[in-house]
Amino acid sequence: MMSSSLPHVTSNHVSYNGLYGVAVFSQKEGSRELPGGHGAQENFSEDGDAILWEPELEKDDDPLRQPVTIALVESNSINHNGASGLYIQSSEALHVITNVIHANGDRGITVAQSSQLTRVANNSISCNRQSGVKVEIQCKVELRGNGIYDNRGHGIITKGDSTVVIENDIIGNRGSGLQLLPRSDTKVIKNRIHSFRAYGIAVRGRTKALVQENIFFQGKTNKTIFQQISNNRECIMQNNKFLVFKKKSDTWRLMNPPARPHLENSLRGPSAAHSGQKVTAMATRITARVEGGYHSNRSIFCTIL
Repeated sequence: MMSSSLPHVTSNHVSYNGLYGVAVFSQKEGSRELPGGHGAQENFSEDGDAILWEPELEKDDDPLRQPVTIALVESNSINHNGASGLYIQSSEALHVITNVIHANGDRGITVAQSSQLTRVANNSISCNRQSGVKVEIQCKVELRGNGIYDNRGHGIITKGDSTVVIENDIIGNRGSGLQLLPRSDTKVIKNRIHSFRAYGIAVRGRTKALVQENIFFQGKTNKTIFQQISNNRECIMQNNKFLVFKKKSDTWRLMNPPARPHLENSLRGPSAAHSGQKVTAMATRITARVEGGYHSNRSIFCTIL
């Protein structure tokens, strides 16, 4: 999905594509390459047409039309795609709300660039082949109210210099619940965190972090819940609860509150359904052999807004 500015992608089923399920990115001047180096042979130089649409849309005199201020990916099912379910490389603010991101061939969500805040709220992110969410360096991301379950890598891995992880359920991932990499700056507050085989939270090197009021469940392998590679005074742990595994214990149930996400409490963005915003979209499915190790019977789904 390529956008001239502020796309709204809502209520779609996106699956079995060779690369990403949905990729939201700001294209650099002169660049013709998809993020991550994939699809270098694809030519998107015709997107001048999208620029011509914009003045026509702006002339719309519909009184219900409201200005779009936030890019939005909402209420989509994104599953069984060849790479990350959702790939973000954007200089605009973005809300990712109430999506189901399941069983993709790479990470559930990759935030490669986010100079403005990317807010990821009330999503179910499960059973992806690598980590549930990865935040790259110099990204601003808030993860709130998500259920991040049973991914093959870490629940969340971050290098970002402004990452907030608050009120998520990060349960049953094969790697650590959270892995905080060197030079990251992360606030981890009021989450429920568990890993079967690794650490609840692993801090790698010089990391700035506030880890506060979380509930950590010890894995069955009896690994230490918290791992810190070096003595780091900038990593503050306070008021956390650590629960040892017991087979018949109600404290191990996600009851109060129930397991996330809580869709009835979702704070919806300015979607078309609520604002009366007219969205003009052209969608095409390009069926072609995809190089780079992905299955040849998959295709690339491209939406131009």
